[in-house]
Amino acid sequence: MSEQVVFGDGAGLDILCASAVRAALEDWLPSVAQPADRVVVYFAGHGFVQGGKGYLAPWDVDSDRLAETAYPMDTLGDVLATKVKATWKV
Repeated sequence: MSEQVVFGDGAGLDILCASAVRAALEDWLPSVAQPADRVVVYFAGHGFVQGGKGYLAPWDVDSDRLAETAYPMDTLGDVLATKVKATWKV
């Protein structure tokens, strides 16, 4: 799920909810990245640290329920290390 933000010039921007962030990183990206590709993951938004663990905070995050509504940075690291086959990743 995403929310579309449209700017004055008509350009649009999708703002992804937690489930869409998870699907994009864990399903779509591994399915399209090839070994010769360069993959850069860029997240413009907020984040949280709780219990020594970092989280990306999509627009629908509930700060009282980070484990359920935010995207854990350690999961991002695991996905990039084990599921995304590109050799060069940031």
